[in-house]
Amino acid sequence: MKIGLSLSGINATLKNLQSAGVVVQSNFNESLVESGKQLRDRAKEILEGKVNPMYSTGRLRDSINMNIGEETGAWSGQQSLNISVGPDMRIAPYAEWVEFGHYMVSGWASKGSGGGSWWEGHHYMEGAWTEISPTIPKQISDTINLSLNNFARSVQRTRHKTTGKFVKGFGGVD
Repeated sequence: MKIGLSLSGINATLKNLQSAGVVVQSNFNESLVESGKQLRDRAKEILEGKVNPMYSTGRLRDSINMNIGEETGAWSGQQSLNISVGPDMRIAPYAEWVEFGHYMVSGWASKGSGGGSWWEGHHYMEGAWTEISPTIPKQISDTINLSLNNFARSVQRTRHKTTGKFVKGFGGVD
C-alpha cells in the first residue's frame, strides 16, 4: 500500500489568490514533504510495535520510504509537487501481506484447520494515514486563513487591514 499526496489543487487556489492581490507567504511544498515524513515515521513505529522482534529482519521497516516527484496538471499545465509514501516492494515483496493479512495454508498453521486460517495484517500504513491525514488539510487551511485574515472586505472593495489600501479582487473593483 502506497499513499500519494499532491498539491495540484492548492496551486490553483494560490494562483487565484495571487491574482486577487493576496500574498501567501507559506511554502506548501515544505509542509507536504514534512507530512510525508510524518507518515513514513509513524508507519515504521506502528510496524515496530506490532511485529515480533524474534521474526523481524527489519527489511520491511527499512523499505518504507518517501519518494518526491513533480507532476503537470492535466488542465492547468502547472507543475506541482507530489509524494508517495510506502514500502519498496523490490526490497520487501511481502509488504502487502503484512499490511492487509493473508491465509496461512502450509506448515503448522494449516494442520487440522482444513485449508488454512486468516492471519490479520498489521495495517501499519493504514494506521499512519488514519492518524496523520486529518492534520494535513488543517495545516493548509490555517495558513490560507491566516493570509486572508489580513484583508477587510466591504460590499464593493477589499481593503488590506494593515496598509489600508484597496486591492483588486474579491469585491470586483480594480
